[in-house]
Amino acid sequence: LAPAACRLGELLGADVAFATDTVGESAEATVTGLADGQVAVLENLRFNAGETSKDDAERAAFADRLAGLADVYVGDGFGAVHRKHASVFDLPARLPHYAGHLIAT
Repeated sequence: LAPAACRLGELLGADVAFATDTVGESAEATVTGLADGQVAVLENLRFNAGETSKDDAERAAFADRLAGLADVYVGDGFGAVHRKHASVFDLPARLPHYAGHLIAT
């Protein structure tokens, strides 16, 4: 997702930090280093087995680690909200959550 983070930065007219993992050292350092108003992109969640695990405990543990990196959850993946994945099923239960534009309309 590094190219996507670069393009997002171009569109925003601001630097976008990129973490080379989802919940590890890079993600934690990247998120911790953000100032108010800055944006970060984490590497693809699918690279972590907990994202799509059929084991509820494994999926929940991954969601717990993701929640530790965020303040709120905005779900805008219309094509994914029906899936029982950590990022769209378990994570919203751990954070204040809102529907994004694609979901709300």
